[in-house]
Amino acid sequence: MEKYAFFVGIDISKARLDICLRNATGKLAEFAVDNSVAGVKGAVKLLAQFEGFKGRDCLACMEHTGIYGRYALEVLRAKGFAVWHESPVSIKNGAGEIQRGKNDKVDAARIAEYAFNFKAKARLWEPPRKVVDLLADLLALRNRLLEVVKKLRVPLREIQKFKDKGHAETVRVACGKTLANAEKEVRDVKKRILAVIEGDPALKRLYNLITSVRGVGFVTASSLIVATNEFKDINEGRKLACHAGCAPFDHKSGTSVRGRSRVSHKANKRLKSLLHMCACSAIQRPGELRDYFDRMVAKGKSKFVVLNAVRNKIIHRICACVRDGRKYTAVPNAA
Repeated sequence: MEKYAFFVGIDISKARLDICLRNATGKLAEFAVDNSVAGVKGAVKLLAQFEGFKGRDCLACMEHTGIYGRYALEVLRAKGFAVWHESPVSIKNGAGEIQRGKNDKVDAARIAEYAFNFKAKARLWEPPRKVVDLLADLLALRNRLLEVVKKLRVPLREIQKFKDKGHAETVRVACGKTLANAEKEVRDVKKRILAVIEGDPALKRLYNLITSVRGVGFVTASSLIVATNEFKDINEGRKLACHAGCAPFDHKSGTSVRGRSRVSHKANKRLKSLLHMCACSAIQRPGELRDYFDRMVAKGKSKFVVLNAVRNKIIHRICACVRDGRKYTAVPNAA
């Protein structure tokens, strides 16, 4: 007997949800509702009118759309639906055909078809704890504030270097308070993030385990906790390396294609950037990772390839520490 009898595809926008219902034989219905709690509850009532329909027998699939999908995720899960939160790239690649044209109604139908075709590999959504949700929002706020600081600080520095000193001073005074306030807000948000982690025993434990690995600091540890949902969604080193765009893949085919192994660009670029900084920090200080880096470079390996290997080592050490529940202890010649 099939696990799911019905499949729902949901295309999410800020104002509304386009919904397509299908079963094994094909499409049953298409409709749109407001993107609100009341709208999603109304959609559930419409779906329940179909003969034999039950929430527990339905797989509802939707794309990652940030906060716009929150109402649908929470209401459907509370109503007993199996909820699949999938990346847009996976859905697009799984279409298996050249897509001509695009609108919300068509996208909902494609998502429903994707859910039906790939139901065996569905990864059901588990909501993060509220404290992790808060941590994610604070990290996002910090990133936005850092962008503001960068947009103010860099041009100011360039004006002081290339423009008339009087003009530069006028501009500096004009934006000085705004820049100072933005920098203060960045510091305040960091304190709030650390307070959230310190106030939750589970987060504090994870944070201490992650930061025990050399090179890993406050931002990377917090971001890993959010990206992996406290290592519930991703807890294996290889999978995390793939998610962060650090896992090398072969590029070979037959006798004509013999490319070098390369990482995929389909990754969490923010996490990859943070782990790159961790690797750079780790090889700056004496220790096993620096020894490994120097040894591989001396053998003729590309610095970028070796640096990516260091990123992988850091990822696998983090996952091992979380898995075993112990802080990392350096072992001689471990690298």
